[in-house]
Formats: sequence, structure tokens, C-alpha cells
Amino acid sequence: MSTRYQVSGPHIVHETIDDEVVIVNMETGAYYSLQGSGQAIWSLAEAGKDASEIDASFAAAPGVEPIEKFLQELVSEQLITVSERAAAAEVDVAPGEFVAPALEKFTDMEDFLLVDPIHEVGEQGWPNKP
Repeated sequence: MSTRYQVSGPHIVHETIDDEVVIVNMETGAYYSLQGSGQAIWSLAEAGKDASEIDASFAAAPGVEPIEKFLQELVSEQLITVSERAAAAEVDVAPGEFVAPALEKFTDMEDFLLVDPIHEVGEQGWPNKP
């Protein structure tokens, strides 16, 4: 069975803006920007596609190796984890031509993001003491 992925958990917040995905890890305070084909790879991985299915989605398939390498980079940053899902969900992503994905990591706002109590809001409301 091929490896499928999912977003690591509720502490990972992400938003797609035009062709860029901005991801914030609320546990570490680091935030990320996905460039190139990173946005399409993120969306397809989030939907449960494996590396070979992601590769096949591109008009000029780059081969699975660069996609697997990028997915492992997302795993090492704890943005996605291996999923137990057996089948992929349908997703409306048309990646087009493959452009080498890039994951940019920013740590300049870690202190600010970690102090912000809003990310501690759960079902019980705010404030939520750890």
C-alpha cells in the first residue's frame, strides 16, 4: 500500500492565497510558505493522494522522487503525517506543469504566535489554561 498523508493536526493552520499556501504551526510558532508546485502537492497530499498519484497529476510528470523528497520535508517539519486512509478523496486541483516545490520556513514571529492566547481556544471556550 502506498503512503498517504494528512495534515498533522489542529495545531497546523493553513490557507491558500492565489498560488501560495501559508502554513502556521501553532505549537512552534513557525510559519511556512509553499511555492512552485508546492501548493498543488500540499492540496493533493491533504486529500490523501500518494506520491505516484500526485506525480500523475502533473502535465509533465517529474517522476516520483522529487515529490517524495518534498513530502518528506513536510513530514520532517511535522506539517503532515502518514495517514492510515486507504483511499484518496477527490480534489479539484489542476497542477499543470511541474515547477520544483520550495518550502520556506520563517521563525521571526515565533514569540508573537506562541504568546497569542487565541490559539488555545477549544470546545470549552476561552481562556483555556494548558
